[in-house]
Amino acid sequence: MKPEKVLKHIAERLMQQSVAVSNPGLLHGKMGLAVFFLHYARYTGDSLFEDHAMVLLDNIQEQLRYRHDIDYASGLAGIGAGIEYLVQNSFIEGNTHEILEEVDKAIFNATISDDHTDAGLLTGITGAGRYLLFRIAGKDTNDGYAGTLDNKMLLIHITDRLDRMQPVLKEEEAGDIYRFLYAMDQANILPVKVKRMIRTFSSRILTLDQENGMHPYQRNMETLLRYRYSALTFCIQQKCRSMTGPDLYGGLAGIGLYIISKLDKQYKKWMELL
Repeated sequence: MKPEKVLKHIAERLMQQSVAVSNPGLLHGKMGLAVFFLHYARYTGDSLFEDHAMVLLDNIQEQLRYRHDIDYASGLAGIGAGIEYLVQNSFIEGNTHEILEEVDKAIFNATISDDHTDAGLLTGITGAGRYLLFRIAGKDTNDGYAGTLDNKMLLIHITDRLDRMQPVLKEEEAGDIYRFLYAMDQANILPVKVKRMIRTFSSRILTLDQENGMHPYQRNMETLLRYRYSALTFCIQQKCRSMTGPDLYGGLAGIGLYIISKLDKQYKKWMELL
């Protein structure tokens, strides 16, 4: 089956499923669906999917005022990262300093405390770090904006916290920490300390890809999406009922974006959200 046909099936299925999605989050909710629909609209030129994405984004904005959890998978950090990503890549317009002002404050207040025990991406402080790294790379960002300095100071705080946590960190968190440190190095924030920590954590990731500096996470995610793409294709051909959910994180939205990025490599940047 041609990938374009599978992609069309995914888009139609997600249009149906999105009505029942209540979670506003990036990896398991509406923000991930909005990211897919905006990519699909640009790829196909069909504005119907862009219109649907904008409805989802309006719904997310309404839900933000009642949202207090900051985790990356379903909370404010992931939602904010998704908004920043969409603005940076010209899928939507807006001043993210204004849009994300309250999110910045919530992330700052929740992260500045020293009682964190989870260092992972999905629910831990590297998820907050991922959001902050998106923020300091924004179109309107400069050190003359007080919020940018606050975000950089918070990134330094997270780095220091991770350094102090090293004796009690779980092995499964090492990859997420390495990815955060690698991005910090690229942003040239706290360079001496970050490079030292990178050497420490790279020794804990045995299959580190030294050529591009990334640990196996993204390769593993691509492998997962490729496997689920094959399984979904088989399911469509056999007219069976797919059990795959709508999620960006390994679900239909993620499979759809995987297909789009294989058909046109300019769309590969979406993987930065995972």
